Amino acid sequence: MKNQILLTDIKIVLKTIVAENVELFFFDPHNQLVENTTLSKQVLKSEKTSKVLVTFKKEVSVYKNISLNEFDYIISFDGKLTQEVHSKNNSFSYINNTNKSIRWIFPNNLKTPTFLNLFNTSSLKAKIYKALTKIAFACNLKSLISSGEFVLYSKKQLKINKLLNNNQFSNYSIFTGTVGPNRKAIIELNNNEKTEHFIKLPLSKKAQQLINHELSFLKYLETKKLDLIETPVVSKHLGQKELTSNVKNNSSKSVSKISQVHFNALEELYSKSVIHQQLRWNNLLKDINLNIHSAQKANKKETNNILSKLVELKNRINPSQQLAFGICHNDFTPWNTYVCNNKLQVYDWELASKSMPLLFDLFHFIFQNEVLVNRSSIEQINLKIEKTLANKTIKRLVKRNNINVRLNYQLYLLHNIAYYTNIYAKQENLHTQAYWLLSIWEQALTLELNKHNVTTSREDLIVSLNKFLSKKPHAFLKFHEQVFTNVKESSDLDILVNKKDINSIIKFCKNQYVVNSSTVHKRSFMTTLELKLNDGRFLSLDLIHKFKRKTLVMMDGKTALKAAKLNPFGISVPVPAHDFEYTFLFYTLNNAAIPKKYKEFFLNMNAKAIQEIENHMHVKYDLFGLNLKNILNNNLEFRNIIEHNIENDKANFSLKGIQNKISYLFDSVKNIKNRRGFIVTFSGVDGAGKSTIIESLKLQIARKYRKKVIVIRHRPSLLPIISSFKYGKKEAEKRTTHKLPRTGTNKNKLSSLLRFSYYYLDYVIGQFYIQAKYVLRGYVVLYDRYYFDFINDAKRSNIQLPAALPKFLYRFILKPKLNIFLHAKPEVILSRKQELNEIAIKTLTNKYIHLFNEFDSRFKDSNYRSIENIEQEKTVNKLLDELSDAA
Repeated sequence: MKNQILLTDIKIVLKTIVAENVELFFFDPHNQLVENTTLSKQVLKSEKTSKVLVTFKKEVSVYKNISLNEFDYIISFDGKLTQEVHSKNNSFSYINNTNKSIRWIFPNNLKTPTFLNLFNTSSLKAKIYKALTKIAFACNLKSLISSGEFVLYSKKQLKINKLLNNNQFSNYSIFTGTVGPNRKAIIELNNNEKTEHFIKLPLSKKAQQLINHELSFLKYLETKKLDLIETPVVSKHLGQKELTSNVKNNSSKSVSKISQVHFNALEELYSKSVIHQQLRWNNLLKDINLNIHSAQKANKKETNNILSKLVELKNRINPSQQLAFGICHNDFTPWNTYVCNNKLQVYDWELASKSMPLLFDLFHFIFQNEVLVNRSSIEQINLKIEKTLANKTIKRLVKRNNINVRLNYQLYLLHNIAYYTNIYAKQENLHTQAYWLLSIWEQALTLELNKHNVTTSREDLIVSLNKFLSKKPHAFLKFHEQVFTNVKESSDLDILVNKKDINSIIKFCKNQYVVNSSTVHKRSFMTTLELKLNDGRFLSLDLIHKFKRKTLVMMDGKTALKAAKLNPFGISVPVPAHDFEYTFLFYTLNNAAIPKKYKEFFLNMNAKAIQEIENHMHVKYDLFGLNLKNILNNNLEFRNIIEHNIENDKANFSLKGIQNKISYLFDSVKNIKNRRGFIVTFSGVDGAGKSTIIESLKLQIARKYRKKVIVIRHRPSLLPIISSFKYGKKEAEKRTTHKLPRTGTNKNKLSSLLRFSYYYLDYVIGQFYIQAKYVLRGYVVLYDRYYFDFINDAKRSNIQLPAALPKFLYRFILKPKLNIFLHAKPEVILSRKQELNEIAIKTLTNKYIHLFNEFDSRFKDSNYRSIENIEQEKTVNKLLDELSDAA
């Protein structure tokens, strides 16, 4: 059977090679022409209309009483015509897609397969095809890889030849484009068998709009002066056509997997374009809505289910959320990129945007490659995304731009699926790959809609960790919440594990995309892993491999680990007897009453579990005759019995007991180092908002970093207030509290020097006291005012001295970790407090900013930051960012 030819392919041949305005005639005795388009076969006549005959039989001499010589062009799909025609002729070969439509067209005098520059894929199958094609050309056996041929006779100059002559190219090949409303043909132009340029030829109004957009966007990218990304250069704009340079060279490599080169390129792209704004002010949601509504009107059964899920997911998005937006390619795929000398060569910028949520291109690269090339499942795609997000460059991007990864992923799904579903909904026949994509998209949307109970990065991490631990022996200790979504943000997790598994657990957690940074503290019986997450949350894991309290091994961990069972929600926990024993010993040996929540949990167990607990405690700890309620309510009464029982256990006897004591000694030393807190000072004129910010920050530090916080006013106060020598401590404090600042009348230099010397001694000695009492015990110390007042605002302390003296002596004081100067415009401060006039506020503010800038460059071990305090929430968030490194 002879080849069938699609009418759409005839149209492309005419549009790219022959002429613009034509009157078509067909000689098709064997019905080879497939009319797969609703477009008319004839173009309206005009003065410039050319007559074109398309024949599927070479034995033709006259067509409908029209002599062949009267046709301006004749296209024969049956070889050379048997009748001589007074026209030039050119022969062409074409290669079909799997659906029998034409994919590539090239002149038969093409010596090398330069059309392969339009075939960018690095799969093994593709590499084999490229190699065989090159061999076929080298051996002049083009027919082996061709799907068919046609001969073109022309009386007039061919459109393609005019294009070649005007732009000085020797040959060409044609890619017919992807079916759909955005379809365009691409003409590859070459000289000396080397591809130099491409021309994009629109086949629809929508395609023309995309080409115009790409033209302007490439010019926009030139202004960004990118170092790690190479883009095509627009050489000419030829009416409806676009002539661009070939971005690929001999060193370019097609890469199917996303690599560090891609990550670096995206980082540069974002750094040159990032802006932060509320989602509502971006056009993203508007575009999503338009595409969904347009697709719904088409009412195509293949897309209706997806559209309903899109609407449901979209309705869950809060438009007031603040996001980071930047340049997005929007079709960032392996086949639109090459890697060359650690740079990324990127083309096809037709869908590009100046403002899309960050990471869209990363998600798209993975989805397109995994679905269309690797045929991966949605589970495999999600694993690939998680692994990619764990890359250090991407994690840095997420942290720097405060990206909510899950939100951006959902927005990517909404935008991408809505856009292409709208296209597919309007196509009469969908290609196979479209069905692949629709299936995966629906699964991805379903998964996101089912995740509504997991809303934070902390919960995501805990769920992922539990899945990872399912392959290892483990048990969550004191885990009475039953499910992970009930775990409070202030709670840490204690997990019993084998010692050999700890390193792999740490590695797993560190590699999770939600983790920004981590700290590991190892002791003889456990390892504490502290994780700071990309949304500002915190998670601490105690990975316990031996049950110890100071020098005593209090129970056998291996026995508890072996007996652990899954609770009704699939979470591994100790059996009730071991769970109770650990909880009971934990509080009893630390001389603490058992909390009410644990009492209620155990007393509400079923009768069988309670009986098991009582029997276990009777036999192991000689608590005969006592029921569970008595044991819980009177645990401290049994402390001596319990300790004696444990001390005589073989795990604490003889050489093992000595080893436990030595281990405890080393643990104590490590604990002092690991638990160190830090000092933060706050300075600012009255009305800058120090007290309000400190109170808010105090709560945030306690919640996020699990550290105790102490607030100190102005100085360490190891030495009493000077006036207490005259009035007594209580009266002096009362007088100080009710006295307005800067109202002292002291003008005596000697008196000021003595007063300052007293306070200075308090700082010099007192700071060591603060270190020992609080910092070494893990506290965060917040100073409401600090030593800097003696330099810039000594009048507050009734002192009159040159600023140079306290400034010089500051170098001998222990430097706090972080020093904050809060400031605001005078009108803002005066609206809060009216203790200073506008001139004084401006003068003091300038002094502090200048001092902090100077100290920040001089004292490298501590940080000095000036922060404008207008909105409390924004100020606290900035401070938490500053504290992140210190904590």
